[in-house]
Amino acid sequence: MDEAGISIVLATARPPRFLGEIVEALSCHPIVVCSNGAFVWDSEANSVQMENLISTEVAAESIRRAREVLADAVFSVEISIDGYGCEPHYVGEWPRPAEAEVAPVEDLVLTPVAKLSIRHGPSDPWLTLDHVQRALGGLVEVTRSSPTAPIELLALGVSKASGVAFVAEQLGISPAETLAVGDMPNDLPMLQWAGRSAAPANAHEVVLTTVDVILGDCDDDGVAVFIEQLAGVAEL
Repeated sequence: MDEAGISIVLATARPPRFLGEIVEALSCHPIVVCSNGAFVWDSEANSVQMENLISTEVAAESIRRAREVLADAVFSVEISIDGYGCEPHYVGEWPRPAEAEVAPVEDLVLTPVAKLSIRHGPSDPWLTLDHVQRALGGLVEVTRSSPTAPIELLALGVSKASGVAFVAEQLGISPAETLAVGDMPNDLPMLQWAGRSAAPANAHEVVLTTVDVILGDCDDDGVAVFIEQLAGVAEL
């Protein structure tokens, strides 16, 4: 996209260790906002440009409050850019890394960490998210990237928006010059920050009421078609 004067920045809840195949499939080597803004990672240099960590005190208090709301809460921790830990009974969407630290979560937050993730028993995912947000509000950022994803805790003020804003500043780009595309509630801060926002037609209903433009469904490559149109390689 450089030829079209467009800088592509990926923003994801995933840590860098999950992004290898995605980055390799692209024709560019993008800067990536990872772990919902906890890290900004240069995929070409494989280096961290910025990190925002949760302090040990805040992590411990967040765990305590979360357990008051969700008695069956089970935690995992993004300890660093490539470090991961989880409680013995934590079951994620991906296989547990062989090098994962497995221990009670209280033992995994003895140093600052990037992100805490919470799995819980059957319940309405968005209502449960709301309950946890109320319990932890003002202490950490609380979000969720899909109905089946864990609840995610980040340092206060950290989001995809803060990560993308950091990248834009480094590139000398103002918010008014940016377009953000997202589909889930964890994208809302970024969509609200950007000068223009868009979402695929199958996005979360709250996102669809927020964005400026609704694109084609993801199953129809709606986002890809829109980017090609912006780059001038497809008809508007």
